[in-house]
Amino acid sequence: MEKALPFRSSTKFFQETLDSLPIHLAILNEQGVIVAVNDAWRRFGIANQYEDPNWGVGRNYLGICQEAIGAQTKDARKAAEAIQQLLCGASDSFQMKYPCHSDTEQRWFSLSLTRFNFGERTWVVAAHENISQSALAEQGLQLRNRAMAAADEGITITDATQTGNPIIYANSGFLRITGYTLDQVLGRNCRFLQGPETNQQTIETIRQALRTKTSCTVELLNYAVDGRPFWNKLSITPIKDESGQTTHYVGIQSDITEKKQLEAKLRQRTEELEELNARLVNSEQALLRQNANKDKFFSIISHDLKSPFHSILGFAEILSGDLSDFTLEEIRSYGNHIHVGAQNLLNLLENLMQWTRLQSGRMGYQPEPLLLRERVEMVLSLLQGNLLAKKIHFDCSLDPEMLVYADRTHLSLVMQNLISNAIKFTQQQGKIQVYASRQDDMIVICIADNGVGIASQRLSDLFQIETSFSTVGTANEKGTGLGLILCHELVRENGGQIWAESTLSEGSRFYFTLPSSIRALAVLDEDSSLKQN
Repeated sequence: MEKALPFRSSTKFFQETLDSLPIHLAILNEQGVIVAVNDAWRRFGIANQYEDPNWGVGRNYLGICQEAIGAQTKDARKAAEAIQQLLCGASDSFQMKYPCHSDTEQRWFSLSLTRFNFGERTWVVAAHENISQSALAEQGLQLRNRAMAAADEGITITDATQTGNPIIYANSGFLRITGYTLDQVLGRNCRFLQGPETNQQTIETIRQALRTKTSCTVELLNYAVDGRPFWNKLSITPIKDESGQTTHYVGIQSDITEKKQLEAKLRQRTEELEELNARLVNSEQALLRQNANKDKFFSIISHDLKSPFHSILGFAEILSGDLSDFTLEEIRSYGNHIHVGAQNLLNLLENLMQWTRLQSGRMGYQPEPLLLRERVEMVLSLLQGNLLAKKIHFDCSLDPEMLVYADRTHLSLVMQNLISNAIKFTQQQGKIQVYASRQDDMIVICIADNGVGIASQRLSDLFQIETSFSTVGTANEKGTGLGLILCHELVRENGGQIWAESTLSEGSRFYFTLPSSIRALAVLDEDSSLKQN
């Protein structure tokens, strides 16, 4: 059997054992007085500017505690009560954590009190351990948890190591935004927030970030627990462990529904302003065109309208004198000039009246299926005298059954002006042709002549009132160019187009299009069905 150590040796062994421990230790007697301390206790005292190497030995432990943590603090009272219970045998041990901050740092310690009996006396071991690092870490963790719980944004953490990347944490912000409870969220994949109008391309962006273990930020339409849609700005960031492996994802959600609604309203207001601006620009341009039209109109009245009057008045004045001085042939020539001038004046006035009515919106528009050849023959009956006077051959090769969909008056005015122009610029014994063809649901009509023709640089100006011009006919017929402008307006009013092709000294071809009867019937059927609905 091993012999016990001598007293001196056992005391030394006991002290060295205490000194080898890293925890601050103090041995208290039945009165709570410190009778022994270890080396860690002494080093702590020196670090805190206590000069006595056996700082605290011989002093009451409660007094030292009160110096360290304050006599009136809750922690000091708890320690005093625990020591009294230990010394009186009411308990065997006690533990607590308390702050013990210095001027330069924040510190926390754990206190463990243990009672034991030796030599028929009661002793207490007080063990202090510096737990500042773990306390700070725990305090930081608690602070982060409180901050995450209090954040307005929704915060979720998902486990990337599990199949389906399930949610393992969701803060109150996420529950408030989505309306779900924590039990309804934990363990589920975030796809339960998707709905019928969630953009699949955005979902693919999220999936790609998960596949590549990268961050991403998207805006997508999600749905709350009650089916309410809301716009979610979602940011996803991977969390990696010490080895660089992605273990979790943190998602931050923000409800940006109000922002999206404001953006939509802003876009709508912008479009409305752009539309209003376009209308203002169009109105301004229309006003400029109207002013230009008025200028042209008054120019026609002041110049072109006076010219026929001067001619008529001049020759009438001659014939009102003594006719005995003139031969019969001269008198006939003067009379013919008066007739031509009056005819030109009548044509001009007619075009001016029709153009004015068209500009003021008083001409009206009542389209109907019309036999094209019938309209041409009606115009020919009015212009037969002009054709006979120039001995012009007129060839009409129109199908008697061909129908167009147009306003009756508009079509007659277009035909009358174009055929009159062809007669005007065709030489004696010339030729005029009228023919048509079908292209899809449109009829293309052509009035062709072998007259004087038009210079190519002037073709683009024929239908513009700002640049219109007049040309004297082959029999000195006068004009204003207003007839072609009237034709352009009338054809456009009937859904068609007009253009010209010409070669000097070889003749001109004027084309215009009108809807065919097939298209007319389709339009009529559509209008009828709309009215019934």
